[in-house]
Amino acid sequence: MNEFNEHAIARGLKPWHNVWKDNTTELIYFPLYSGTKLVGLQKYNWKATTKEINRRYCNYINKSYKECTAYGWDNCYGHGPLFIVEGVWDSLIINNCWYDCIAVLCNDAHKQLRSWLKTFIHRPIITICDKDENNAGNKLSKLGDYSFTCPNNKKDVGELSHDEANEFLLTIMNKINL
Repeated sequence: MNEFNEHAIARGLKPWHNVWKDNTTELIYFPLYSGTKLVGLQKYNWKATTKEINRRYCNYINKSYKECTAYGWDNCYGHGPLFIVEGVWDSLIINNCWYDCIAVLCNDAHKQLRSWLKTFIHRPIITICDKDENNAGNKLSKLGDYSFTCPNNKKDVGELSHDEANEFLLTIMNKINL
């Protein structure tokens, strides 16, 4: 197995996730949806450094749907709560624990997405906010019925191991009696 595949697996990518992984260019493309309609892609370049955030993640989204775009709608089966996070990798970690989760690609989602969620999602919505500087990640809490941040010194869900994520999500479910 090459370094690119090892990196993808370490980040939580599993064969059942709906992504397009190009082993030749070593890029991963995450399909972005507005409801059930494919409206864009997020390209992930694993070779770019975290300081080169504009090279690491590039979004290509149809402007008509930008306000209600998310990754992971196709992984939501309508049972139990819907988790909402900022990033695609965070979403994969939660999906790997068998919970429905979407990534909204930002911490301050558009009011149109908030309205859409309240209208069409008839189940508890739980946001997991990133621990950003100046508490910017907490803006995501506006989307949820319940809101949490990662335990201990973890910035976001993507920094949790599978076991840590599973334990964290079970703790959340117990706290809100689901």
